[in-house]
This record gives sequence, structure tokens and C-alpha cells, in this order.
Amino acid sequence: MGSRGRKQVLTPLVTGSVILVLIFAGIMGLVEKGPPNPALPGGASPLNPGNLGISDFFNALKNKYPLTKAVTSLTDLDFGENGGRCVYIVISPETAFHYEESITVFKKLLECSEPALLVASEYYTGLTTLARPSGVIYGRGEDGLPYITAVFTLRAKTVNTTLDIASSIEVSESPFIPYDFRPQPGGGVVIVTPEVEITGFQVLGYAYNIIDLNTGDRYERVDVAALTRAKITLPDGRVRSYREVVVSDGSIFLNQVLRSKEGGKYFEVVMGLVDELCDGERDCKIVVDSSKYPVIDSETLLSQPDSTLSLFMQDWYFAAALLIPKLLHPSTWFIPALSITGDWLEALMGDQVTGTMIVLTALLLLYRFFERKMPWVKDERLSEVLEKEEYATSTIREAVVKGKYSFTRQDFIRLYEIVNTYFRELLGVSMESSEALTPLSRYVGMEEAQKYLNSMNRLRDKALGRRRLPLIISWHRLVEKKIRESEKILNKLGASMADEKGFEYLEMRRV
Repeated sequence: MGSRGRKQVLTPLVTGSVILVLIFAGIMGLVEKGPPNPALPGGASPLNPGNLGISDFFNALKNKYPLTKAVTSLTDLDFGENGGRCVYIVISPETAFHYEESITVFKKLLECSEPALLVASEYYTGLTTLARPSGVIYGRGEDGLPYITAVFTLRAKTVNTTLDIASSIEVSESPFIPYDFRPQPGGGVVIVTPEVEITGFQVLGYAYNIIDLNTGDRYERVDVAALTRAKITLPDGRVRSYREVVVSDGSIFLNQVLRSKEGGKYFEVVMGLVDELCDGERDCKIVVDSSKYPVIDSETLLSQPDSTLSLFMQDWYFAAALLIPKLLHPSTWFIPALSITGDWLEALMGDQVTGTMIVLTALLLLYRFFERKMPWVKDERLSEVLEKEEYATSTIREAVVKGKYSFTRQDFIRLYEIVNTYFRELLGVSMESSEALTPLSRYVGMEEAQKYLNSMNRLRDKALGRRRLPLIISWHRLVEKKIRESEKILNKLGASMADEKGFEYLEMRRV
């Protein structure tokens, strides 16, 4: 038994060493591979989950209109085959569209039989629209507060909101849409435009009683959102029924607005604006632009502390999403930590007395570690005695003898069954019975009996999957604790799980 006992005692030490080696190898592998460099588009991009993004609006669109998607490059702009009803959405782009890009958008959009465009921005976007804001007004209300009161009427429903900026939406006197350009033989190009006939104009939202903060001018009413309808005849003769919604303030689409206390009514407005273009049809194809927003990565933030601080002040959620994966990666902190530790030890070892103390302390800790993990025990022959059948045949004892050292929830279930066998034999009742409390309290007291039975029964239900609580961090430590408690209870009943060969169970488990 001596060789077998030594092998079993060494197993935890070897297993622990292997785990430490694997952890170290894994950390070094991650360090060698290098840190991640997560990146997200900033501004009002549908892919930005921060306060200044529009991801909440984008996700709401996908739930209502499943054919919704985002594009990060206009080369990927595609509404699919069979046209139908299509909508292109642009919210407060960070950079303006070039004329060629505007042509790309409309050429793709007008392939659909019922094309539509939604543009919400305080400034010029570069897209050629039939209606456009006439000028930016930084205003305040009559009550002096720095916001503008606006009323949106969408499909006979009126919603009162507040805006940051107002601009009057006006229809162009000479409406046109760029469709294509053709090079000329002598040089230069000719812009091809379809025939546009405006068939309707409807104000969807207006602000009132505005006082301009810059000029002091007063505006009784400013139209801030409008729906324009038009009949477009393409150069090849095809006719399109075109709709266009222009809003002079894109802030109502931002996550920080939709997540506010009054976010519900803003959701009604922004979704209502899309409904004006899709008519609530689920097969409406929607593309939300994400090509006009700068992509920000963690390297950029770390290299520009001032920008990082500013971004945290404006949108901490966005900055944290970029920085946390970078900072938690071992390649960021492991090598510097080793370097600092090495410098610290080198400085300490430079002093002879301090160095000697460190070496002696390290040797003492190693000695205590190996003494604890590798105890020397005298090998003696075990006397043959009868064991309880419930314990001798239990898989707990077999697991211990075979060297499986880590307790699991199954071990607790088996422990419960063993103790329950003693209860039925000595007290005449099972632990799960409501009648077990009275006879057990005669031996251990009412408080201890109630505490023990409640704990064992709750943990048994947890182990069997009948309840979610309590949360168990380590079944191994829990089972060790319950073995000690159960042995104490059984001793007061005049029994023990550690009789004769059963002692091997408790000794090898170190309980």
C-alpha cells in the first residue's frame, strides 16, 4: 500500500503543477499573439452602441422590418433583386457625400420601384434631396431653457418633443436628382438627371416660439420635418414613385435620447418617420448608412489621452467597449508586470541582508508547501472489519481509493444518501421529512438541528437541479465542510462515517 499511498498523495501536487504550467503557457501564447485592437465607428452610426450612436434605432428597425441592414461602404450598397419598396437612411453623417457618391446612392435606390430616402441632419450632407434645411437656428424657448419645442404629427398621432437645433425645411425650386454621368469626347462629363415631378409636400413636424440665441430673432413657426412625394421618370422611361423625409435635427435618433426617461415618445417619432416611407410593410428593404463615420480603435484612444478623456466624458460606454478588451489582455500588463517585479527583486537582492532574508523566506515557504502536499505517513496493515453496506459500496469511497480528488455535486448527493441511511436507522425518519427535526433536536439542540437539516435539504435540491439558489462557487469545499458537519452530527447520535476502513475516506480527503 506504501507505493499506492505515495502516488495518491503526489497527485494533487502534480495536477496543480500541470495547471500552473498550462496557465503560464496560455498567457505567453496570448502575449506572443498580441493584443486585440477593437474598433467601432463613432458618431451616429448604426453600429455604434454608445450614447452618440443609433444602434437602438437600428435594432428597432430590424425587429419591425427584418430586411434592414447597415453598410460600411457604398460599394456594398445593394437592395437586392426584385426592387420593391426600398429606403436609404442617413443620420447626421460625420463627413459629407461626394457628388459621385450621391450618384451611387440614387442609382442603386432608383432600381427599386418604390424608392425612399430619410435624411436627418443639422448640416449639409452632400446628398441631393428635393427638400432641404434652409439654415441652422440655435434657439431657446420662451421660458429661457436652451431647447426648442417641436410637435410631430405622424398618421394622425401628435407627439410633443424637444430639439437641440431647428432648421426650416423647404422644397427646392428646381428639384433634380443626379442619376449618372457620362464622359464627353472632348473631355469633361455630363450629369444625367431623371425627370422629377413633385406630387406632394407634407409637414410632419414643426417647432414654434423660437428665439435665436445668436441674433435674438423670433420665429413663430419653423417646419423641422417634411415628407416630399415625387414622380421620377428615368432616362430609359421607367417611372418611380419616390418619397423623401427630411428632418433638420438628427439628435432625436441617438441612443442617449432613446434611452432617456422620455425615450418612448422619441421611439414613436423616429419609427413613425420610417413608417411614412414603408407604410408598415415588413418586406420593406431598409439600408442604414454607416460609411460616413470615422472608425475609432483602442490604439488611437491610448495614443491620444486628451481625446480619450473627452470621449469618456461624452460617451463612456463607447470608450469602455474599446479599451477594456485591450487593457485586460495579458500582452498589455504581463510583460510590464514581470519587468517591474524583476527590477524590484534586483533592488532588494542588492542588499545582502535583505537578499538573504528573501532567500530564506522562499525556502521556508517551499518547505512548508512540500511538507503539506507530501506528508510522510507510516504504512500499517488495516484490520479487517465489517463496513456498512451503504458506505462500503458507495461510489464516494471508490472515487477516493482510485485517486479522484475533486468533489462534485454527485459526491454531495451520495453523502446525503449515506447520512440519510443513518437517520432512518437511528431516528426512524429521513432527513427530508418534516418530522426529522424533533428527534434530531433531542441530541443536538433545536437551533443546530434546524440549521443542519435546512442546509442539507436545500443543497440536495440544488444538486438535483430543483432550485437555482444558493449559488455554489466550489462543490469540493462545500462537500468537505458538509462531511465535517455530518460527522459531528452522527457522533452525537452515537455513529460515525469514519469507523475502521471508513476512516480512509476522511483521512485521504483531509477533512
